[in-house]
Amino acid sequence: MEKEFNVTGSCNPQKHYMVDIAHKFDEVMKLIEKGKYFTINRPRQYGKTTMLNMLFNNLSKNEYLTIFLSFEGVGDIIFENESAFSAAFVRMFLRELNSLSQKITDDFSKCALNVSNLETLSEAVSIFARELGKRIVILIDEVDKSSNNQLFVSFLGMLRDKYLRRDRGEKTFHSVVLAGVYDVKSLKLKIRKDTETKLNSPWNIAADFNVDMSFNPAEIKTMLVSYAKDKKVKMDLNAISNRIYYYTSGYPFLVSKICKNIDEEEAGQNPDFNPKHWRLEDVDWSFRWLTRPMYTTTNFDDMIKNLENNKDLFALVRAVSVEGKEVSAAADNPVVNLGITYGILSANEDKIVVSNRVYEQRIATYMQSKQETSELKDCS
Repeated sequence: MEKEFNVTGSCNPQKHYMVDIAHKFDEVMKLIEKGKYFTINRPRQYGKTTMLNMLFNNLSKNEYLTIFLSFEGVGDIIFENESAFSAAFVRMFLRELNSLSQKITDDFSKCALNVSNLETLSEAVSIFARELGKRIVILIDEVDKSSNNQLFVSFLGMLRDKYLRRDRGEKTFHSVVLAGVYDVKSLKLKIRKDTETKLNSPWNIAADFNVDMSFNPAEIKTMLVSYAKDKKVKMDLNAISNRIYYYTSGYPFLVSKICKNIDEEEAGQNPDFNPKHWRLEDVDWSFRWLTRPMYTTTNFDDMIKNLENNKDLFALVRAVSVEGKEVSAAADNPVVNLGITYGILSANEDKIVVSNRVYEQRIATYMQSKQETSELKDCS
Protein backbone atom coordinates (compact mmCIF):
# COMPACT_ATOMS: atom_id res chain seq x y z
CA MET A 1 0.00 0.00 0.00
CA GLU A 2 1.34 3.43 -0.98
CA LYS A 3 1.84 5.67 2.02
CA GLU A 4 0.64 9.26 2.30
CA PHE A 5 0.81 12.21 4.66
CA ASN A 6 -2.25 11.94 6.88
CA VAL A 7 -4.33 14.94 7.98
CA THR A 8 -7.57 13.15 8.94
CA GLY A 9 -8.03 10.83 11.89
CA SER A 10 -5.49 8.62 13.59
CA CYS A 11 -2.16 7.84 11.93
CA ASN A 12 -1.24 4.29 10.99
CA PRO A 13 2.45 3.49 10.35
CA GLN A 14 1.45 1.01 7.65
CA LYS A 15 -0.47 3.67 5.71
CA HIS A 16 1.03 7.02 6.65
CA TYR A 17 4.33 8.84 6.85
CA MET A 18 4.76 9.50 10.55
CA VAL A 19 7.09 11.32 12.88
CA ASP A 20 9.03 9.02 15.19
CA ILE A 21 7.43 9.72 18.58
CA ALA A 22 8.99 6.79 20.44
CA HIS A 23 10.36 8.95 23.23
CA LYS A 24 6.98 10.63 23.73
CA PHE A 25 5.38 7.20 23.86
CA ASP A 26 7.93 6.07 26.45
CA GLU A 27 7.09 9.05 28.67
CA VAL A 28 3.38 8.20 28.55
CA MET A 29 4.10 4.54 29.24
CA LYS A 30 5.99 5.50 32.40
CA LEU A 31 2.84 7.17 33.72
CA ILE A 32 0.80 4.03 33.00
CA GLU A 33 3.35 1.69 34.52
CA LYS A 34 3.25 3.78 37.70
CA GLY A 35 -0.53 3.34 37.81
CA LYS A 36 -1.32 7.00 37.16
CA TYR A 37 -4.70 8.37 36.14
CA PHE A 38 -4.30 11.30 33.73
CA THR A 39 -5.70 13.22 30.76
CA ILE A 40 -3.97 13.76 27.44
CA ASN A 41 -5.43 17.22 26.86
CA ARG A 42 -4.25 18.85 23.67
CA PRO A 43 -5.89 20.84 20.81
CA ARG A 44 -7.75 19.24 17.92
CA GLN A 45 -5.65 17.12 15.55
CA TYR A 46 -2.67 17.05 17.89
CA GLY A 47 -1.97 13.32 17.90
CA LYS A 48 -4.09 12.27 20.89
CA THR A 49 -5.91 9.36 19.25
CA THR A 50 -2.73 8.23 17.50
CA MET A 51 -1.04 8.06 20.90
CA LEU A 52 -3.97 6.10 22.38
CA ASN A 53 -3.77 3.59 19.52
CA MET A 54 -0.04 3.16 20.08
CA LEU A 55 -0.66 2.59 23.78
CA PHE A 56 -3.40 0.06 23.10
CA ASN A 57 -1.31 -1.94 20.65
CA ASN A 58 1.69 -2.01 22.99
CA LEU A 59 -0.14 -2.67 26.25
CA SER A 60 -2.19 -5.47 24.74
CA LYS A 61 1.02 -7.34 23.95
CA ASN A 62 2.16 -7.21 27.56
CA GLU A 63 0.70 -8.15 30.91
CA TYR A 64 -2.14 -5.64 30.76
CA LEU A 65 -5.78 -6.06 29.81
CA THR A 66 -6.38 -2.89 27.82
CA ILE A 67 -9.81 -1.49 26.97
CA PHE A 68 -10.15 1.33 24.42
CA LEU A 69 -13.44 3.23 24.68
CA SER A 70 -14.68 6.38 22.96
CA PHE A 71 -17.61 8.66 23.70
CA GLU A 72 -17.66 9.90 20.10
CA GLY A 73 -21.19 9.60 18.76
CA VAL A 74 -22.72 7.86 21.79
CA GLY A 75 -25.71 10.22 21.84
CA ASP A 76 -27.49 11.77 24.80
CA ILE A 77 -29.75 8.91 25.86
CA ILE A 78 -27.07 7.18 27.93
CA PHE A 79 -26.79 10.31 30.09
CA GLU A 80 -30.46 10.42 31.07
CA ASN A 81 -29.88 8.56 34.33
CA GLU A 82 -27.39 6.32 36.14
CA SER A 83 -29.10 3.16 34.95
CA ALA A 84 -28.80 4.11 31.28
CA PHE A 85 -25.18 5.24 31.64
CA SER A 86 -24.09 2.18 33.61
CA ALA A 87 -25.76 -0.19 31.15
CA ALA A 88 -24.16 1.62 28.20
CA PHE A 89 -20.72 1.48 29.84
CA VAL A 90 -21.11 -2.27 30.39
CA ARG A 91 -22.11 -2.74 26.73
CA MET A 92 -19.11 -0.78 25.46
CA PHE A 93 -16.83 -2.66 27.83
CA LEU A 94 -18.18 -6.03 26.71
CA ARG A 95 -17.88 -5.10 23.05
CA GLU A 96 -14.19 -4.37 23.49
CA LEU A 97 -13.60 -7.50 25.58
CA ASN A 98 -15.32 -9.63 22.96
CA SER A 99 -12.57 -8.81 20.47
CA LEU A 100 -9.95 -10.02 22.95
CA SER A 101 -11.23 -13.14 24.70
CA GLN A 102 -14.56 -14.91 24.96
CA LYS A 103 -13.72 -16.23 28.43
CA ILE A 104 -12.87 -12.79 29.79
CA THR A 105 -16.03 -11.42 28.14
CA ASP A 106 -18.13 -14.06 29.87
CA ASP A 107 -16.42 -13.38 33.20
CA PHE A 108 -17.15 -9.66 33.08
CA SER A 109 -20.70 -10.31 31.88
CA LYS A 110 -21.32 -12.36 35.04
CA CYS A 111 -19.78 -9.67 37.24
CA ALA A 112 -21.95 -7.00 35.63
CA LEU A 113 -25.19 -8.98 35.68
CA ASN A 114 -26.81 -6.80 38.36
CA VAL A 115 -25.39 -3.42 37.35
CA SER A 116 -28.09 -0.75 37.58
CA ASN A 117 -26.27 2.38 38.75
CA LEU A 118 -22.78 3.74 39.42
CA GLU A 119 -22.55 2.00 42.79
CA THR A 120 -23.24 -1.45 41.34
CA LEU A 121 -20.98 -0.66 38.37
CA SER A 122 -18.19 0.13 40.82
CA GLU A 123 -18.77 -3.19 42.60
CA ALA A 124 -18.72 -5.08 39.28
CA VAL A 125 -15.39 -3.47 38.31
CA SER A 126 -13.85 -4.46 41.65
CA ILE A 127 -15.04 -8.06 41.42
CA PHE A 128 -13.83 -8.37 37.82
CA ALA A 129 -10.42 -6.85 38.59
CA ARG A 130 -9.96 -9.15 41.59
CA GLU A 131 -10.92 -12.31 39.69
CA LEU A 132 -8.99 -11.43 36.51
CA GLY A 133 -5.64 -11.19 38.23
CA LYS A 134 -4.22 -8.85 35.58
CA ARG A 135 -3.70 -5.11 35.55
CA ILE A 136 -6.47 -3.32 33.65
CA VAL A 137 -5.83 -0.12 31.70
CA ILE A 138 -8.74 1.94 30.38
CA LEU A 139 -8.23 4.36 27.50
CA ILE A 140 -11.16 6.73 26.90
CA ASP A 141 -11.08 8.98 23.84
CA GLU A 142 -13.20 12.05 23.05
CA VAL A 143 -14.12 12.74 26.67
CA ASP A 144 -15.06 16.31 25.66
CA LYS A 145 -18.23 14.89 24.10
CA SER A 146 -19.45 14.01 27.59
CA SER A 147 -17.52 16.24 29.97
CA ASN A 148 -20.31 18.79 30.33
CA ASN A 149 -22.73 16.08 31.47
CA GLN A 150 -23.28 15.63 35.17
CA LEU A 151 -23.49 11.83 34.93
CA PHE A 152 -20.11 11.58 33.24
CA VAL A 153 -18.62 13.85 35.86
CA SER A 154 -20.13 11.58 38.51
CA PHE A 155 -18.56 8.59 36.73
CA LEU A 156 -15.17 10.29 37.04
CA GLY A 157 -15.94 10.79 40.72
CA MET A 158 -16.55 7.04 41.03
CA LEU A 159 -13.18 6.31 39.44
CA ARG A 160 -11.52 8.80 41.78
CA ASP A 161 -13.05 7.15 44.85
CA LYS A 162 -11.89 3.73 43.71
CA TYR A 163 -8.41 5.12 43.01
CA LEU A 164 -8.22 6.52 46.54
CA ARG A 165 -9.25 3.15 48.01
CA ARG A 166 -6.54 1.21 46.16
CA ASP A 167 -4.14 1.59 49.08
CA ARG A 168 -6.76 -0.07 51.28
CA GLY A 169 -6.83 -3.12 49.06
CA GLU A 170 -9.71 -2.37 46.71
CA LYS A 171 -9.20 -3.77 43.22
CA THR A 172 -9.85 -1.41 40.34
CA PHE A 173 -8.32 -0.19 37.10
CA HIS A 174 -4.54 0.04 37.23
CA SER A 175 -4.47 3.17 35.06
CA VAL A 176 -7.09 5.35 33.38
CA VAL A 177 -6.11 7.54 30.44
CA LEU A 178 -8.57 10.12 29.14
CA ALA A 179 -8.05 12.08 25.94
CA GLY A 180 -9.67 15.34 24.88
CA VAL A 181 -9.11 19.03 24.30
CA TYR A 182 -9.89 20.11 27.85
CA ASP A 183 -8.09 19.20 31.05
CA VAL A 184 -10.73 17.15 32.86
CA LYS A 185 -9.23 18.27 36.19
CA SER A 186 -11.00 21.59 35.60
CA LEU A 187 -14.43 19.96 35.77
CA LYS A 188 -16.56 20.26 38.86
CA LEU A 189 -18.78 17.78 40.64
CA LYS A 190 -21.81 18.61 42.77
CA ILE A 191 -21.40 17.15 46.23
CA ARG A 192 -25.17 17.17 46.76
CA LYS A 193 -27.85 17.24 44.09
CA ASP A 194 -29.73 20.02 45.86
CA THR A 195 -26.87 22.51 45.83
CA GLU A 196 -25.20 24.56 43.14
CA THR A 197 -22.52 26.04 45.36
CA LYS A 198 -20.57 23.18 46.94
CA LEU A 199 -18.25 21.88 44.25
CA ASN A 200 -15.37 19.44 44.14
CA SER A 201 -13.11 18.32 41.31
CA PRO A 202 -13.82 14.68 40.32
CA TRP A 203 -10.38 14.25 38.77
CA ASN A 204 -8.09 15.86 41.32
CA ILE A 205 -6.17 12.60 41.65
CA ALA A 206 -4.92 12.87 38.08
CA ALA A 207 -1.21 13.24 37.38
CA ASP A 208 -0.02 16.21 35.35
CA PHE A 209 0.48 15.42 31.68
CA ASN A 210 3.62 17.27 30.64
CA VAL A 211 4.58 15.33 27.52
CA ASP A 212 5.32 17.71 24.63
CA MET A 213 3.09 16.45 21.82
CA SER A 214 4.34 18.98 19.26
CA PHE A 215 7.10 18.08 16.82
CA ASN A 216 10.53 19.68 16.95
CA PRO A 217 12.70 19.93 13.79
CA ALA A 218 14.63 16.75 14.60
CA GLU A 219 11.36 14.84 14.93
CA ILE A 220 9.96 16.30 11.70
CA LYS A 221 13.14 15.13 10.00
CA THR A 222 12.36 11.48 10.86
CA MET A 223 9.18 11.67 8.79
CA LEU A 224 10.96 13.33 5.89
CA VAL A 225 13.71 10.70 5.95
CA SER A 226 11.11 7.97 5.54
CA TYR A 227 9.35 9.86 2.74
CA ALA A 228 12.57 10.71 0.87
CA LYS A 229 13.76 7.11 0.98
CA ASP A 230 10.39 5.76 -0.13
CA LYS A 231 9.82 8.23 -2.97
CA LYS A 232 13.51 8.69 -3.87
CA VAL A 233 13.28 12.42 -3.29
CA LYS A 234 16.29 14.63 -2.67
CA MET A 235 16.15 17.41 -0.11
CA ASP A 236 18.22 19.18 2.51
CA LEU A 237 16.54 17.36 5.38
CA ASN A 238 17.73 19.69 8.14
CA ALA A 239 16.85 22.86 6.25
CA ILE A 240 13.43 21.60 5.16
CA SER A 241 12.60 20.36 8.68
CA ASN A 242 13.54 23.70 10.19
CA ARG A 243 11.49 25.64 7.63
CA ILE A 244 8.42 23.47 8.28
CA TYR A 245 8.87 24.08 12.00
CA TYR A 246 9.27 27.83 11.34
CA TYR A 247 5.76 27.98 9.89
CA THR A 248 3.99 25.41 12.10
CA SER A 249 5.78 25.50 15.48
CA GLY A 250 5.43 21.73 15.34
CA TYR A 251 1.61 21.58 15.40
CA PRO A 252 1.16 17.95 14.18
CA PHE A 253 -1.72 18.58 11.78
CA LEU A 254 -0.01 21.57 10.21
CA VAL A 255 3.29 19.71 9.83
CA SER A 256 1.59 16.93 7.87
CA LYS A 257 -0.53 19.40 5.89
CA ILE A 258 2.51 21.39 4.74
CA CYS A 259 4.12 18.15 3.52
CA LYS A 260 0.91 16.84 1.96
CA ASN A 261 0.48 20.03 -0.07
CA ILE A 262 3.96 19.65 -1.54
CA ASP A 263 3.56 15.93 -2.21
CA GLU A 264 0.08 15.99 -3.72
CA GLU A 265 -0.81 19.49 -4.90
CA GLU A 266 2.22 21.56 -5.81
CA ALA A 267 2.92 19.78 -9.11
CA GLY A 268 -0.45 20.92 -10.43
CA GLN A 269 -0.08 24.50 -9.23
CA ASN A 270 3.59 25.42 -9.48
CA PRO A 271 5.33 24.94 -12.86
CA ASP A 272 8.75 25.30 -11.22
CA PHE A 273 8.21 22.37 -8.86
CA ASN A 274 10.48 19.33 -9.13
CA PRO A 275 8.78 16.44 -7.26
CA LYS A 276 12.12 14.64 -6.99
CA HIS A 277 13.90 17.54 -5.32
CA TRP A 278 12.19 19.45 -2.49
CA ARG A 279 13.52 22.95 -1.86
CA LEU A 280 12.89 25.57 0.81
CA GLU A 281 10.82 27.44 -1.79
CA ASP A 282 8.43 24.47 -1.85
CA VAL A 283 7.77 24.81 1.88
CA ASP A 284 7.17 28.55 1.36
CA TRP A 285 4.76 27.74 -1.46
CA SER A 286 2.90 25.24 0.72
CA PHE A 287 2.53 27.83 3.45
CA ARG A 288 1.03 30.32 0.99
CA TRP A 289 -1.21 27.63 -0.50
CA LEU A 290 -2.43 26.58 2.95
CA THR A 291 -3.20 30.14 4.06
CA ARG A 292 -4.86 31.40 0.88
CA PRO A 293 -8.00 33.36 1.84
CA MET A 294 -10.63 31.19 0.17
CA TYR A 295 -9.30 27.86 1.43
CA THR A 296 -10.34 26.24 4.69
CA THR A 297 -10.01 22.99 6.62
CA THR A 298 -11.90 21.55 9.57
CA ASN A 299 -8.94 22.64 11.70
CA PHE A 300 -9.31 26.27 10.61
CA ASP A 301 -13.10 26.04 10.90
CA ASP A 302 -12.75 24.88 14.48
CA MET A 303 -10.37 27.73 15.32
CA ILE A 304 -12.71 30.37 13.85
CA LYS A 305 -15.71 28.80 15.58
CA ASN A 306 -13.94 29.09 18.91
CA LEU A 307 -13.20 32.76 18.27
CA GLU A 308 -16.75 33.49 17.13
CA ASN A 309 -18.25 31.76 20.16
CA ASN A 310 -16.18 33.58 22.78
CA LYS A 311 -16.07 37.38 22.68
CA ASP A 312 -13.37 37.61 25.34
CA LEU A 313 -11.12 35.18 23.46
CA PHE A 314 -11.76 37.04 20.20
CA ALA A 315 -10.77 40.32 21.86
CA LEU A 316 -7.61 38.79 23.33
CA VAL A 317 -6.50 37.26 20.03
CA ARG A 318 -7.22 40.51 18.21
CA ALA A 319 -5.21 42.49 20.77
CA VAL A 320 -2.23 40.16 20.43
CA SER A 321 -2.29 39.44 16.69
CA VAL A 322 -3.61 42.66 15.13
CA GLU A 323 -3.01 45.43 17.64
CA GLY A 324 0.38 44.14 18.77
CA LYS A 325 -0.40 44.45 22.46
CA GLU A 326 1.62 42.57 25.04
CA VAL A 327 -0.41 40.29 27.30
CA SER A 328 1.14 38.41 30.19
CA ALA A 329 1.04 34.64 30.11
CA ALA A 330 -0.94 33.46 33.14
CA ALA A 331 -2.54 30.02 33.41
CA ASP A 332 -4.89 31.40 36.08
CA ASN A 333 -6.43 33.77 33.52
CA PRO A 334 -9.35 31.73 32.11
CA VAL A 335 -9.34 33.51 28.74
CA VAL A 336 -5.60 33.06 28.26
CA ASN A 337 -5.89 29.43 29.35
CA LEU A 338 -8.75 28.85 26.91
CA GLY A 339 -6.73 30.24 24.01
CA ILE A 340 -3.86 27.91 24.89
CA THR A 341 -6.23 24.96 25.33
CA TYR A 342 -7.59 25.50 21.81
CA GLY A 343 -4.06 25.73 20.40
CA ILE A 344 -4.64 29.27 19.12
CA LEU A 345 -2.26 30.89 21.60
CA SER A 346 0.94 29.84 23.30
CA ALA A 347 3.29 31.28 25.90
CA ASN A 348 6.56 32.76 24.67
CA GLU A 349 8.52 33.25 27.88
CA ASP A 350 6.15 35.45 29.89
CA LYS A 351 3.99 36.78 27.03
CA ILE A 352 1.12 35.39 24.97
CA VAL A 353 1.58 34.96 21.21
CA VAL A 354 -0.35 33.30 18.39
CA SER A 355 0.86 29.71 18.44
CA ASN A 356 2.24 29.46 14.89
CA ARG A 357 2.71 31.45 11.69
CA VAL A 358 0.01 29.54 9.82
CA TYR A 359 -2.54 30.63 12.41
CA GLU A 360 -1.09 34.15 12.43
CA GLN A 361 -1.76 34.50 8.71
CA ARG A 362 -5.16 32.87 8.90
CA ILE A 363 -6.26 35.05 11.82
CA ALA A 364 -4.96 38.22 10.13
CA THR A 365 -7.05 37.49 7.03
CA TYR A 366 -10.10 36.69 9.17
CA MET A 367 -9.75 39.79 11.34
CA GLN A 368 -9.29 42.05 8.33
CA SER A 369 -12.40 40.67 6.65
CA LYS A 370 -14.38 41.10 9.89
CA GLN A 371 -13.24 44.71 10.12
CA GLU A 372 -14.20 45.43 6.52
CA THR A 373 -17.70 43.98 6.87
CA SER A 374 -18.14 45.88 10.15
CA GLU A 375 -17.27 49.13 8.38
CA LEU A 376 -19.83 48.35 5.68
CA LYS A 377 -22.51 48.04 8.38
CA ASP A 378 -21.49 51.39 9.82
CA CYS A 379 -21.90 53.03 6.41
CA SER A 380 -25.38 51.66 5.83
